[in-house]
This record gives sequence, C-alpha cells and structure tokens, in this order.
Amino acid sequence: MDAATLKSYLHKRGYRITAQRMAVLDEITRNENKHLSASEIHSVVKLQYPRLGIATVYKNLRMLEQEGVVNKFDLLDNTGHYEMGLDYDAHCHLLCLACGCINESEEDFVQHICELLQKKSGFIMQKRALVFYGYCKKCLAQDQKDRRKDDD
Repeated sequence: MDAATLKSYLHKRGYRITAQRMAVLDEITRNENKHLSASEIHSVVKLQYPRLGIATVYKNLRMLEQEGVVNKFDLLDNTGHYEMGLDYDAHCHLLCLACGCINESEEDFVQHICELLQKKSGFIMQKRALVFYGYCKKCLAQDQKDRRKDDD
C-alpha cells in the first residue's frame, strides 16, 4: 500500500497526518521485509527529525497497530517488531535462533488455518502472528562446517 493511500486511510479515521507519523510509517513501508523494532525506526527517523523522541515513535506505532496499519510481534528478547498490516495475506515468520534473521512464508496453508479456526470457533481474528523458531540454512551450514573442523 502506498503512502498516499495510508495517509487517506488515517485521515478518514480522524488522525492528524504529522510529518513524524508519516516518517515512521515510511520507514516501515520502506523496510517491509526487515521487521524493524521501535529503536531501529527511531534511529533512522531521528536523522530527519533530530528532536524526535523514542516515546513519540512508540505512541505512533501503538496507534498504527490499533488501526491495523502495522502488525507487531514479539521476539524471544521481548522486543516488538513491526510490519505492514493492511492488505497483507496471512503468513508466518521463520525466526533463526542463531543469527536472528526473520524470513516470511506466505503459504496458502496459513490462510487456510486462519479460515478453519474462524469457522470452527466462531472467533473473528483481528490480528495474526505466527512465528516458528529454529535455524536458517546459513546457520545450519555454518554449524555443520564447525563440527567438521572439530572432528579433524
């Protein structure tokens, strides 16, 4: 979703469109596959708005999450990470326990699971966060390489 559409959406919902709010949103959309934390967003946006406080970033992220514009999910270190929320299909996150990288999988089964859960339980989902914890290919390969060195 582009910035103009998001701006219009927020304006229709009664929110002021401040430069700082749009800068936070722009940073998330520009890095949509990176799942940034509030402090990462703050450090970049602060370059453009030096007086921007971290509390303002958190306040805007909370509002954007409440409006469904962004999704927040917590990682093992209890750090919230954010991604775009509007018009995104159900997907899961694959979090590497070694290097911390986050990959997404947009398989049809995730959407199917959500639909099944809603149908069977009558529960209407407002937010979905599915995270699988394990090891990425790169870390597994490095681990095998390290083990071979230890065996020598």
